[in-house]
Amino acid sequence: MRIGVLGAVELWGPDGSPVALGGSRPRALLAALALSVGRAVPFEQLVDAVYGDEPPGNAQHALQSQVSRLRALLPAGSLARHPMGYVLTLDPDEIDAHRFERLAVSGRELLALGDHANSRKALTEALDLWRGPAPTVRLGDLRLSALEDRIETDLALGRPDIAELRQLSEEHPYRERLRGQLMRALAADGRPGEALASFDDARRTLADEFGADPSAELAGAHLAVLRGANPARPVPAQLTSFVGRDNEIRQVTSLLDRSRLVTIIGPGGAGKTRLAIESARRLGEVCFVELAELGVLPREVVNGWTREPMMLK
Repeated sequence: MRIGVLGAVELWGPDGSPVALGGSRPRALLAALALSVGRAVPFEQLVDAVYGDEPPGNAQHALQSQVSRLRALLPAGSLARHPMGYVLTLDPDEIDAHRFERLAVSGRELLALGDHANSRKALTEALDLWRGPAPTVRLGDLRLSALEDRIETDLALGRPDIAELRQLSEEHPYRERLRGQLMRALAADGRPGEALASFDDARRTLADEFGADPSAELAGAHLAVLRGANPARPVPAQLTSFVGRDNEIRQVTSLLDRSRLVTIIGPGGAGKTRLAIESARRLGEVCFVELAELGVLPREVVNGWTREPMMLK
């Protein structure tokens, strides 16, 4: 016999056929008992689960009637009276919520060991048990964590689903691990500009909603993209020679010795990009990120001068 609470509450017989539970009250009673399988559930908690804010006059007698009806549907002796209330004594693995937790823990342990293929198998099996909304906040959080773990295996195996990650990031804008995974997937797909734009969106959201900075994990994903840990474009070759501006180049490279970020400002067409490129050639390992290709934010104009990020060392 199996019990399902990850979605609509369902009961299946030994042959896998559905067992009719009746209305909402026996379903609520079964869910409350199944989520605490092997542990006694107090009378008051069961009354609240079954009747909510409008319990009947003799709530304990009414609960006993519901228990009797449910007991007739379950294996003999599996729903027992306890001094505190009632206890369901089925094998926890016969209840989808408990089976989900067991598989999710196994998948995470395998992920930590670097066994990505078997980790993905366990996590996929765990997530496939879900048929609808989470019955509790705790299980909902565990589901998201298991999903993030499964995505981690996809990244390790080289087959992340960017469309799925975009949708999940929109549905859960405060899950920084999901956002970092989206950034890594985009960078690995040769789209570092989109990865940086996603980080900027996350940073604004966190600042606007919580007044907080990105977590160390998300900031690390951002830095990895900037440093070209994923495929990035080299400094572009130029078709013409570069003459003069030695003082400006020395100034830029000197500033980079003291700061990670240097911004070059000046009127449009003054040669800011060319100066950045020629300065970059004097440095060591450098990747080129054309921020103008993001198409998200216009260049900032300050007193008639344009300002654009130049490079990170």
